[in-house]
Amino acid sequence: MPRKKTISLKRNCPQRSEAEADLLSEEPPESSQKIHKVHHDKDDDNDLSVVAVETITPDPGQGDGSSSMVEKDKLMLMAQTIQTLKQERDFLRQTVLKLSNRGAKKVKKVLDTSTECSTSNTDEESMTSSSSSDSPDSDIPRKKRKSHKKTKRASRSKSTKHSTRATTPDDVLRRYNKVFNAYKKEGSISKACAKVGVDRNTLALTAVVAEIQLVDAEFYRSIPKFRTKEEKLFDFAKRCLQSLTTDLKSVIENAKQERKLLPIKYKFR
Repeated sequence: MPRKKTISLKRNCPQRSEAEADLLSEEPPESSQKIHKVHHDKDDDNDLSVVAVETITPDPGQGDGSSSMVEKDKLMLMAQTIQTLKQERDFLRQTVLKLSNRGAKKVKKVLDTSTECSTSNTDEESMTSSSSSDSPDSDIPRKKRKSHKKTKRASRSKSTKHSTRATTPDDVLRRYNKVFNAYKKEGSISKACAKVGVDRNTLALTAVVAEIQLVDAEFYRSIPKFRTKEEKLFDFAKRCLQSLTTDLKSVIENAKQERKLLPIKYKFR
């Protein structure tokens, strides 16, 4: 509250004291002077009427109070800002932890699947390496062999088809021996023919020519020779089959049962 300064004036008094003169000489500033109310009192001794003039002067502590309130508001605002920043920091930490956990789980799944695939690949490679240990390509790395496996098979089949094309009875015998050696390893005529690059039906049409040469070479010499320009190999194979005796047929069948010859049946068109 502003302080009130009271100035007492004595009316109807011809003489004034020095203190009263000093009080009257003091004039408050216009901005701070205000007449609040006038009191008429009577002095018991001198019977003087006193006019009390109240002046309002600014409270020197009022400015300090307002500045302290502003500072308090600033401190409260700073505290609220710090609190919100802490909450945001905690939220971001939780989010980062969740994302890192998810990423770790995904990486673990990928690693598990890759290890499973690698183990299965190693098992397959071990099986293939054990089966192809006799081949001359065993020094080539496994991955390289596996990647070029199909191309090698295709090129091999093409080359073998051209190389195993038979035009004479001697070619038929060589081709028959190749298929027979592959049959010992593979255990199947179809696989052996695929490995050598020969059609199974083609082999069956000319197998009798090779079988007679392997079982009884003297009987084969007794058959009329193959005429290259006049007949085909299929016609010569028919002549060989027609010239077979009963004893020779039984010998050939026994050799097939004992796995000395290919267990293949004759097929003629």
